[in-house]
Amino acid sequence: MLYAELIVITDGVVTKKFLENDDMPEDNVNEGDGVTDIEDWADVAAFVDDDELVDSGEGTVLIF
Repeated sequence: MLYAELIVITDGVVTKKFLENDDMPEDNVNEGDGVTDIEDWADVAAFVDDDELVDSGEGTVLIF
């Protein structure tokens, strides 16, 4: 099962909503321009690996 989800909220507004789910591809979504160059699960993983928010102590990051 492949599943990747990324939601970016800036100033209370959802600026990026991405979902890739191999089990239910009809639910896949890639909307918004809050993060550019997100096209697949590998891009989501790279974004999380490189994002300074993950270790900044600000905001909320859920990785599961």
